[in-house]
Amino acid sequence: MSTMFSTIAATAAATMLCLTSTTQAGVGGTIVNLTPSQDGSIYDEFEIKANGAGDWLFAGRTQIGDIRRCLVQFDVSGIPAGATILNAQLVLTFNQTQAPALDVDAHALLEDWTTGASDPPGAEGNGAFALGSDVTWRYRSYNELDPPASPEWAIMGGTFNPAPSATAVAGTVPGTSVTWTSLQVTSDVQAWVDGTSANNGWLLKVNNETTIPSAKRFVSSENPSPTEKPTLVIEYVLGGPPPCPWDCTPDNGDGTFGNGVVNIDDLLEVINSFGAAGGPCDSAPDNGDGTFGNNIVNIDDLLAIINNFGACPS
Repeated sequence: MSTMFSTIAATAAATMLCLTSTTQAGVGGTIVNLTPSQDGSIYDEFEIKANGAGDWLFAGRTQIGDIRRCLVQFDVSGIPAGATILNAQLVLTFNQTQAPALDVDAHALLEDWTTGASDPPGAEGNGAFALGSDVTWRYRSYNELDPPASPEWAIMGGTFNPAPSATAVAGTVPGTSVTWTSLQVTSDVQAWVDGTSANNGWLLKVNNETTIPSAKRFVSSENPSPTEKPTLVIEYVLGGPPPCPWDCTPDNGDGTFGNGVVNIDDLLEVINSFGAAGGPCDSAPDNGDGTFGNNIVNIDDLLAIINNFGACPS
């Protein structure tokens, strides 16, 4: 290896050692921030307690052992048909607790539900009597005029996928954002956009509901604070997944290159083709028109490989 190539390799190795985490920068997509179409809390000690219009959402167990869970749903109909969801994050603002930091799970709901106008007094921890259309521990949509006619949950406390879509730690510092993000959260949103799964939102519950106390209070969509409302952050692209020009090896022999991951092989390929007039590893800059490169493999291409290390967007 020439002196120039040795220097490049050393620089690349040193740079890689400095990376403590890898973020897929990618070409990126359109980002939207959605607030809930509805949210509310349910209370296990009384089957017609509700909180459909209050300022707060609750999850966990109180000091006397009563269980709270909350539900959130977002209207994703504004995402264009055929969009590929690159990433989705559910973000709530933690507000109050008497419990230590603990895990809170987000479960995809399997039945539809509605919220009404119930608005508990004070700190809202004890809920209020359900009003028309409120979701409760027993009912998916309370019929105030004819309670026995109210549609019930198949499983009391909400019918949801037993495997959480994501888990996040809710701490003890008020005003802290809690974020649920995972491949499954992204898959949930993709299925809702595609219409392959009913969009019933998520139910939030503490991971261990035997812990007393474990109740956490979060800001709801009805809260007057404009910056702390629940948010679903979605990044998407149209026409399938974005290109991944940094995945430039191996040569698949059919005019395509790469294996779905930007790794050390791509880094070595850039080094070995340094100075070449273009080629599959000429991936920088992004020309903004769907093309990449400037007809020379140089240090910019090497840095692009490093900055996009990891799996290609899917």
